[in-house]
Amino acid sequence: MKYLITRLTLTAALSTVAMFGSDDHFSRIADAAQKTQAEARDLSAALKPKNADMKAIHGRMDTLQNHALELTQMVEAAQSSAASLTGPKKAEFERLATAAKIVSIFVENKKNMLGRDDAARNRSIIRANADGIAQRAAMVQKSALKLKS
Repeated sequence: MKYLITRLTLTAALSTVAMFGSDDHFSRIADAAQKTQAEARDLSAALKPKNADMKAIHGRMDTLQNHALELTQMVEAAQSSAASLTGPKKAEFERLATAAKIVSIFVENKKNMLGRDDAARNRSIIRANADGIAQRAAMVQKSALKLKS
């Protein structure tokens, strides 16, 4: 059993290295950022009405959190291959990584805000936070597309 787990881990690591060694990796980061941005915009729109369905919003928040986690994991996995980047591409990757970290922080803050009892009253603040997530995700997407080319 231990051998099987070790073998699976090694296979996953090798496939990750192969996947992240190409421009396809940055395409995947851009796609994950686009999903995060779209979900954040949808969440912002759902928070606009005064009688927003908070149960549906909590469900959307879970989806947003999953997209943001996927994005963060992809960027973290790219850290090792980014060490070979030089000059402007390295600076662009640093911007991408910073924006991705900010997205994850914003998502965590938003989740905490939605968990409070006064979440329905603070819709506008939570909505502004969702807009901030969408903007940062757009920055990640833009940087990933620059790195791809």
